Amino acid sequence: FWDSWASDITYQENYNKVDFDRNGIPDNEQSSNLANEYWKQSNELIVKKNRQFMPPDKVVMAHESGMEEYRFLNGRGFEYWKGFHWEWVFQNVLMPYAQQAVTPRINFIEGQGRTDYYSRMRFGLTTACLADAYFGFEQEGSFHEYSYLYDEYLADLGYPTSEAQELKPGVWVRYFDKGLVITNGSGAPQTVAANELQGGPYYRFQGGQDPAFNNGKLFTSVSLTGSGAPNDLANQTGDGILLFKQPTTLVVEIVVDNVARNMTSPGSNAVQLVGNWQQQELGKVGNTNAYCLNFGWGEYGAPYAFTNAGQGESRAVYTPTIGVAGEYEVYEWHSFHGNSDAEMQEAAAVPYTIQHRDGTATGTIDQSRRQGQWNRLGKFYFNAGAGASLTLTNKVSSGVVVADAVKFVHDSASSPIDPQPDTTPPAPPTGVKVQ
Repeated sequence: FWDSWASDITYQENYNKVDFDRNGIPDNEQSSNLANEYWKQSNELIVKKNRQFMPPDKVVMAHESGMEEYRFLNGRGFEYWKGFHWEWVFQNVLMPYAQQAVTPRINFIEGQGRTDYYSRMRFGLTTACLADAYFGFEQEGSFHEYSYLYDEYLADLGYPTSEAQELKPGVWVRYFDKGLVITNGSGAPQTVAANELQGGPYYRFQGGQDPAFNNGKLFTSVSLTGSGAPNDLANQTGDGILLFKQPTTLVVEIVVDNVARNMTSPGSNAVQLVGNWQQQELGKVGNTNAYCLNFGWGEYGAPYAFTNAGQGESRAVYTPTIGVAGEYEVYEWHSFHGNSDAEMQEAAAVPYTIQHRDGTATGTIDQSRRQGQWNRLGKFYFNAGAGASLTLTNKVSSGVVVADAVKFVHDSASSPIDPQPDTTPPAPPTGVKVQ
């Protein structure tokens, strides 16, 4: 009559005729918590028995487990995390699991919100950093369908040099080899100044997704958003920040896909299709076309767009939002069209145009080859803003033109995603004598 072991009875409302102790009186007339107490006792027994029968080298975790079950678990998952009741959950649930669970301890926070809800993402990420937890952020309203990459994910803060410390009520800091994190879980806006922190000086990193906040400047102070307390803890949210001991640039790869809620990066829009394009239906390729860049279903499940040969009247315009000016490697991704490579003939010379700071670059892409991989088109300098673009057209003599995804990778030493190998040979040695 409720979700068995997975959920306690607080998710149900109509249980007024339940009589667990069989005394002829509905339990809710004796105690509103009686059914939950039975559930809690049995659920803890299940977790305890799982640990007893599990080999000692196996990790046992639970999604949304109880407060006391850290004695039997290696960790806990926080599903659909938004930061509600942050102070209580942090101190009474997350930290006990972080400090007292069975080793090795593995906890994770699964944040959720709009893709451009950067403050909530930072709120969850910095909370995870306070407690040595893993973190991910997904599109609000989805059922673990759409997760995204953020600049902060590239950060290398090193190892922690302190435990989480409370700077002021509801505001916490933790120090690392190369910087620190601050979390505002107070439920109200808070300002933190540089003179409140140990060590320093510190710098905000220079980032592309929220460049006004992550501006790369010497840190003097920060205003962290917060709302919900003291009268609305169930809708509480906050903010956080990563600071570094050295100037740092973190720009995660920018992907522009054929649909928005799929692979398109936060802050950018999906491709603009002009002319006679069709979005391929996921059901028409099923699991037979593994080369398309796709994860999703419904209106966002189209794995790619396609059009037939023409005179250039059909265009696919990819416009990334560039937050940090600089040189970017540009890549294109396409799949074959249909259920197999042999089903349709893709165009062998698809024209492309790249608009960059110094003008225009043109070329062609052989979409009959090199499917299911990132195909490098070159390195170009792009100014900040929305002036950069890559355009594909259907000006081909024959074949199907595919518009799937493009990627822009900032050329900074701080960006480890798809790093370019050093292929320049060293200079010949001089003054060496062989004896």
